[in-house]
Amino acid sequence: MNVFVSLETWDIDDTLMLLFLLHYHEIGKLNLVGIEVDSGTLEQNNFIDFILKKVNLSIPAFSRNLKSLEKREVPEYYYEFFEGLERKELFLTDRSEVFEFLKNKNFKVIVGGSLNFVRELVKRGIFPEEVVIQGGFAGKNVTGKSNPKFGERNFKATFNFNKDFEATLEFLEIQKEVRFPLYLVSKNVNHLITVKLEDIPQITPKTKAQELYLSILRKYLSEVRSEKSLHDVYAALALFDKSLFRWEEVRPVFRIGRHHPEWGAEKGKTNVFITVEGDKERIKRLSTFAEEFS
Repeated sequence: MNVFVSLETWDIDDTLMLLFLLHYHEIGKLNLVGIEVDSGTLEQNNFIDFILKKVNLSIPAFSRNLKSLEKREVPEYYYEFFEGLERKELFLTDRSEVFEFLKNKNFKVIVGGSLNFVRELVKRGIFPEEVVIQGGFAGKNVTGKSNPKFGERNFKATFNFNKDFEATLEFLEIQKEVRFPLYLVSKNVNHLITVKLEDIPQITPKTKAQELYLSILRKYLSEVRSEKSLHDVYAALALFDKSLFRWEEVRPVFRIGRHHPEWGAEKGKTNVFITVEGDKERIKRLSTFAEEFS
């Protein structure tokens, strides 16, 4: 399958998702046709370029090439974790060229950042085979039961939907008209599946991307948090095998919360599917390479 990835760089699991996809690209399980950096600052561009050079792969990368942004998009600890990463600013191929690049291609999109890129994509009439987004929330009204972390809630703020709220609204409106397949790997499932240091197997890596993935995950779990939900990696798993999750067909809805918009879902015939459960143990094995897709 051809896959295009749009990702941010603030949370480590976006970087891990990229390395996960690069590993499967190198062993021939998918064709990673391109990368879009969200938000697309020059520091982010340098980081993505560094990752690609670190694993010796050449993948087209696109960016808005933003020279400044109020919030930094690359965390400070990356410069300690990633050996050889230097503070540089770099221009990538401008994002304006990505739409012509993807025109008339058959591909799937996975989104780890805001929905700004996919909004611009579908506005131009470029519709992927499917879009997989890490984000969204399904409450008890959809799942039919209380959530161990979120209780009886039907609405919750979700980062990816709120990072560019207007883009999210416009993207969902276009999907409502065109009905292309949309899969939401949701917060209510992701937060219940966490990985710890002892979950990572001792294996001989097959690729440089896999080696870097396992090395960085071990560092993170040793030095930052003792356990981590790998949200964006779980979304990547959904590209390979939808049966790892149980899905409900829904209509994403929102309400204005005290501090942020809060997202929920209502059942409906929409061609939008949200995760309501997941095979926790197999998801953990696949996301730590204790098991691999054959």
